[in-house]
Amino acid sequence: MNIAHVLMYMFPGTDTPKDWQVSQVDGEQFISAWFLENPQPSTEEIIREYEEMLKVPPEPEPPTIEERLEALEAFIMELKNA
Repeated sequence: MNIAHVLMYMFPGTDTPKDWQVSQVDGEQFISAWFLENPQPSTEEIIREYEEMLKVPPEPEPPTIEERLEALEAFIMELKNA
């Protein structure tokens, strides 16, 4: 689990280092600084939000440049044939 990603999910529009900071010691991540007016979330709240994040389907991958060019060429052909 990446605590920074969970915090960005929990507090949209926030980011490190201006709103909070995450550090790692011996492979363990923790919130090392908190600058938001909202109370700092507990470990349990972070874990609960992480589990919720896993339920959200990922955004579809954007089309590749090749797929975009192919669609553009098809559109141009439609215009020529209209």
